[in-house]
Amino acid sequence: MIFTVFVTSGVLEKNYSLSQILANFTLLNEYMGFSDIDGVYWTLKQELKFYFIILILILFGVVERYRIWLSIWLVLTAAHTFFNQPTFMGWFISPGYSPYFIARIGFYLFYRDGQSKFTHVIIFSSLLLSIIKAYEQANSFIVNPGDLEKTIAALITSTFFLLMYALTSGKIKINNKNIYVSLGAMTYPLYLIHSVAGKSLIEKYSGDFGYTETAIIVTLIMLAFSWLIYQYFEKGLVTPAKVFIIKQLRAYNL
Repeated sequence: MIFTVFVTSGVLEKNYSLSQILANFTLLNEYMGFSDIDGVYWTLKQELKFYFIILILILFGVVERYRIWLSIWLVLTAAHTFFNQPTFMGWFISPGYSPYFIARIGFYLFYRDGQSKFTHVIIFSSLLLSIIKAYEQANSFIVNPGDLEKTIAALITSTFFLLMYALTSGKIKINNKNIYVSLGAMTYPLYLIHSVAGKSLIEKYSGDFGYTETAIIVTLIMLAFSWLIYQYFEKGLVTPAKVFIIKQLRAYNL
């Protein structure tokens, strides 16, 4: 957020109040009457809802009864996808993106416990719902998409599912995990700085250097800063956070 404020203030001469910045830090800014500094932060709020639900399951000691609550969640998601019911589901967690949350739990169970009929049903049901979501959502990212563009979006989603399936089932072996861990860790800061800050740089300098050239240069800059943020900020927080989480899990015999 600090990076985005710094870049947009200097490049686009945007002005942010201290109240807006502090409110955005809480991720509760909408309830306080402040708009997002970067629109992509909305996904963080969806994640917080998910983590809060998992916390509730842990506190009630039922998180390991995942066959029950994961099945209920999947059925509700399917009902919302096909019938737009239940309407209250969005208060707890995004129904449109629930297939991805459910899938990643399924892949973890697949990795931890091995193959089972239950995990296969969870993963492939989530895949079906995700394909539908990707096909429908193409309108949000592509101008006037046709059936071909929508199908490509669905195929891209399917490709990532197949990749995760291959990784968690052991069909793909990774030798040097550190490289992939670093690349994976970089995607998070990249996601959070590329949108407003990256686009503002492209808009500002594309007239001087050409759009394609500017886009390539800005992409490299965003990748570089993502690595710096991961290496010198996030990495220092990983170990203490991991120790805290492990202690809490052990306290609940998980």
